[in-house]
Amino acid sequence: MQKDFHYYIIYVVARHLGYSAQESYIIAYASQYVDDNTDRYYEVEDSYGRFYIKFPEKIEDNHKRFHPIITQALSLDYRDIATQRYVYAPFHFLPAEDDEKNIFTIEGRYNPLCTVRDCENARVLLGKALDSKDPYRIGIALHTYADTWSHENFSAFEENWNSRRDFSIKKLMPSIGHAEFTHDPDIISKEWIDNRFDEERPPISNQQRTLECLETLCKFIRPENNWDSIKRELRSLVEAPDMKSRIKMVKEMYNEIPTYDENRWIQEALKFERDPSEAVEGDDNSSSDIMGEVNIRYPRFVEIKFRDNFEQSHWYRFQIAAKKHLSLVISMIKVL
Repeated sequence: MQKDFHYYIIYVVARHLGYSAQESYIIAYASQYVDDNTDRYYEVEDSYGRFYIKFPEKIEDNHKRFHPIITQALSLDYRDIATQRYVYAPFHFLPAEDDEKNIFTIEGRYNPLCTVRDCENARVLLGKALDSKDPYRIGIALHTYADTWSHENFSAFEENWNSRRDFSIKKLMPSIGHAEFTHDPDIISKEWIDNRFDEERPPISNQQRTLECLETLCKFIRPENNWDSIKRELRSLVEAPDMKSRIKMVKEMYNEIPTYDENRWIQEALKFERDPSEAVEGDDNSSSDIMGEVNIRYPRFVEIKFRDNFEQSHWYRFQIAAKKHLSLVISMIKVL
């Protein structure tokens, strides 16, 4: 799933299930931030203007140290078995193991490492997050649960199981997750064919799959709620022609929802300051130099400090929740 589901539709679901606007915002942002809390460049700001910084592997300030974790990986580290085991599997491709729904086979074998919609492991993970009443954990667990639907029958690991069974330029992609199928499984408006299995399967309608996910999810979280009362609204969102239309509809329905900004939480938690040698007042439009000279938008030397409210910030609380999520997955999933 993408931002239109993980943030905007999840916000709608949370509001319908009785969470306040603030709680729904945290749940929805944490849900989407699982994809954006990664080894990328973050756009931040200092006294000179805006610039980009890589994910900080550790922050040290005034004898305090904090080690954040990533919940998605975009760099070449995706081929590292540790990344597949501790990033992709816990957050995006939760193994179904021997769940009774894990029935599809390739060349006569099933795969306990692949994820399966609404599998028992995903239900346990989400149930424990709901019990914690921590909106950050709930958002992260909702992301993982939703991905058991959109990533159904793919695994987090580089293996032939994830490979297409046709001749396609896409086979040049690594056979990790649904990489060889690019973004087809994640786009709500997409219909596509998964040709990997021993038994031929009909084309997959992501809209239908998304509606089934939402119904199962809502009934799991609030069994006492009337699904029919929210079905029409969610169906209208899912059946919108594209992401842009879907987001516009949510904003019109809930005008209090903030526009999603993938850099907001880290900027609110940490202070960044470039070395003066690499910053010029008003340098926002500077770009890289073909000869490799210092690029003031991608500086080499940046001081990172905790803001005064660091341990109350969304980013810190998300990081703690992500570590709890990871620890729980490792303890409960035998194949990991």
